[in-house]
Amino acid sequence: MLSTADEKAEFGDHPWLLYAYTVLSSVLTVPFSQPVVGQWTAVRAYMNGELTRIVNLYLIEVTTSAAATALIAWYVLGRRRPEGARRYREPVPLAACAVLVASAGLSYAYAKSEIMSSAGVLYALTAYAAAAEALPAMTRKPLTTVIPALAVIAVICGGWGVRSVGRQYKLQRAAFEARREWVLRMPPYRLSPSRLARLTPRLRQEALLRSRANPLMLPRRAALMWER
Repeated sequence: MLSTADEKAEFGDHPWLLYAYTVLSSVLTVPFSQPVVGQWTAVRAYMNGELTRIVNLYLIEVTTSAAATALIAWYVLGRRRPEGARRYREPVPLAACAVLVASAGLSYAYAKSEIMSSAGVLYALTAYAAAAEALPAMTRKPLTTVIPALAVIAVICGGWGVRSVGRQYKLQRAAFEARREWVLRMPPYRLSPSRLARLTPRLRQEALLRSRANPLMLPRRAALMWER
């Protein structure tokens, strides 16, 4: 993460280099799950020798995303009929591409996953449309082609299932961290905010009364599987 002073020292009179990198990073993070908020976390894990994390987390994420992206590419570059127009002109793929580019443009100053969330939803819808088109087409293929293809699909779907379970873990951990912040950012650790002196204690009490499981009490393998 770079401060404003760091950015000026690094890029000087050429901030467009940073903007171009951030936009490109935001575009890639949707179809390939890397980089994450502008950081190539998988490369960093490899450089640090974290092979277990690479296999458990990044290999699954990148592989499943790349497979879904390849399916989408087959779909949007094909035609519904031999004489028809390319499918990228259809509403869902066209909207997905437009939102992806627009969201990445909004991220020019700094990469943020929340900005790309709308593009992620349309990416999933396009992947669904591509799968709905591909599965009927497979029934017309010989068994020697269908069986290996089904095996690959089963593996990819299993990988996405693992990622879905990881999403639940991440939400649980984020809720616990948000609850803990109410303690760490209030007296005696920090000064009480004066503008919200009456509202803040009430919000703090409501947050602390909500039970949240401590993720540190979960099996350590969960952290190896899903924590970046």
